[in-house]
This record gives sequence, C-alpha cells and structure tokens, in this order.
Amino acid sequence: MTQPKRLLRLYRALLTRRRITTAQAADFLGVDKQKARRDLAALGEASVGVESVGEGVEHAWVLRGGPAGMLRLGAGDAIALHLGQELLSFLEGTAVGDWLSEMEEKLAPATVTEAEQLASRIRERIVYLAEPSRPYDHHTDVVDTAIDAVLKNDRVDLVYTSHQGPRTFLGACPIALVVYRRALYLLLLPQSGDVPRRLAIDRIQTVKRRRDPFTYPRDLSPRALLAQTFGIVDDGRPPERVLLRFDASVAQVVDARRWHPGQLITPTADGGRELSFVANGPELARFALEWGDKVQVIEPAWLRERVIDELRGALARYA
Repeated sequence: MTQPKRLLRLYRALLTRRRITTAQAADFLGVDKQKARRDLAALGEASVGVESVGEGVEHAWVLRGGPAGMLRLGAGDAIALHLGQELLSFLEGTAVGDWLSEMEEKLAPATVTEAEQLASRIRERIVYLAEPSRPYDHHTDVVDTAIDAVLKNDRVDLVYTSHQGPRTFLGACPIALVVYRRALYLLLLPQSGDVPRRLAIDRIQTVKRRRDPFTYPRDLSPRALLAQTFGIVDDGRPPERVLLRFDASVAQVVDARRWHPGQLITPTADGGRELSFVANGPELARFALEWGDKVQVIEPAWLRERVIDELRGALARYA
C-alpha cells in the first residue's frame, strides 16, 4: 500500500475515532510502528487538523475539528458484510468479489476497537456451511462484462454453448443477473417481444458490450417472470397447479420453510401436509424425488409420471 493511500485510511479512521495511538495505527495499516509513526507525522505536517498529544504510554494522535464520527460500524453491519462475503464467495475474483473487498476496506476506518474484536468473533463463530457451487475464476471477463451491460442497459453480442450446441445472440438485451444454487445466470432478451432466455454464465463463451443502450421494457419484471418457474430452468410449459402430499413424519419440515412464493400448505386428516402452488419447470421432479417415500405427487399428471419413471429407473439400478 502506498503512503498516500495509508494516509487516507488513517485520516478516515481519525474522522470516526478522533484519537489513535501509533500501535493502533500500525495494526490498522498492517505495518511496523516506525512506518506508522512516520505516516502519522506526515498527517500532522499536512495541516489537516491532526496533532500529537501526550507523552510516553499516553502519546497519541488526535483530530482537532472537522466532521465527527462520519460512520460507525456496529455488530449488525459487521454480520451483514460477513454473510454477504460468505454467500457470494463463489464469485471471488470477479467484479462482485472486488466490490465486497473494497467495501470491507472502506468500512475498516469506521470500525471501533470493540467492533474489531466482534468482527473477529463473527468470522470464527458465525459459519456459513457452503453448498456445492460453480467456480468462476476462469469466467471473470464474462461476469464483469455481463454486470456492466445489465447495469448500463447496453446490448451485447455473445456466443452461448448449450446442450444442443453453440448459438450466437447479436444485439441482445441483458435484463438481469440471477443467483441460484450458488451459480450465476444471465436473463437475456434476444429480440424485442421475444421470451427471455436463461443462460448459465459459465456456458457463455464470449460476450461483448455494444455500448448501444436499449430501453428497458416497462412491463417486464424479472422477479415476477422467475416466480413462474420452480428453479431456473423453463421447459416451455405454461405454469400450472402443483400439488404434493407429504407424510406426517415430515410435516414440521414442510411447515418450516417457504418452498415457493405462492405456496399454500394445508394440514391433512392423518397429520400430513399438502403443498400447492402454481409453477412450471423440470426441477419440480428433482424437488419431489428429494423427499423419497415421504411425498406423493398428486398433480400435474406429467410430473407424477416423470417421478414414477425416475423411481423405476433408480430401482432398476439396484436390481
């Protein structure tokens, strides 16, 4: 870290703390006490209101005048930042990961001693058990370009490789980025009036911003669109009523979570539960199969048949 950057960090710290010792400055900057002492002296010589006071163990540097306490990082702020970094750790190396690191650095000067100790405890004692995730260290350019295009309403040209082979989209409109099961997807509108496509970021081979802005459709809501599908994959079926009947042994588990934004949970006479909502998507079958023999698909018919076929296939492997 260059000295100008260190001086800026020290000044930000003093705006909140008002007082800092050489040892605290050295620990804060990650340098030795001699370098920290020189930096503090440089601040004092710069006539920014930083003065040396006291002697011996009482010696410190204080800020006279100026705005007091610009920002104070409390327990809730520290926990929120920590969880944000943990939940999005699979995007390390991309612009999102850099932004989180920069945010931590900007907030550091506002972290008073008590909060510094608390932050250490948070890192040790609030644990996010990571789910399987997709790595993006080889897709940083694609991620960063997609983020810029989404935020700036710029059209893009991209090449996407699906199970059917490569496909080129020219002048397409990036509508939103979607995080699902610790993976990143791009919601793309190929042409005006077309159905938005859901593209896995790691399958985008190349993407280029045209710097040709498009008008974001007023009647398009990514959240509302995604709510029609269970999961990320849209198989083209219209949304329809899904009804699952759960055994009484898992009733508490069913009650404890929100499985779909429009869900309705109804108790059954035997103590079980019926879960119903309107959606589409092939991931419905995986959801039902996760419950094993504790669930029965009532409707729709296609989902019931698909689950039965999967179970027969699984049994055949153990025959």
